[in-house]
Amino acid sequence: ILAAAAKTRSSHRYNGFTRVHNQQYRLALIKVLRRDAADLIEMLGLEVDLVDLENRLHRPHTFSAAHRLTDEILKSRGAHHPLELPAAEFNQAAEAYYRGSLKQRHLGSALQVGLMVACPPSSMAQQAFSDTF
Repeated sequence: ILAAAAKTRSSHRYNGFTRVHNQQYRLALIKVLRRDAADLIEMLGLEVDLVDLENRLHRPHTFSAAHRLTDEILKSRGAHHPLELPAAEFNQAAEAYYRGSLKQRHLGSALQVGLMVACPPSSMAQQAFSDTF
């Protein structure tokens, strides 16, 4: 993995150790996965997941989970930046989002997965549930 990482150097503090930036190590891991597990990635259909992971690493301000959560919270109040709102209002909006739509979305996903496991894919009940969520 270290061979695939950019910006490595010998540690000044610890003789015999290599220093690598955290971000560069993460990007190297993706390179190694693409190189060593290409067949498995294709077989399992994980290319979209690796692209998503790369986007999160290259542009965290756009694709990170924290950004997506903050963006949804701000949309509920019509703001574009967290500092546009008083702290109490932002916190209330965050709590409402976590306890409301995010919770509903996660519960819906969990129920959908549970239903897929419990019922055959051709089940009409599963289709009706999928249409609801």
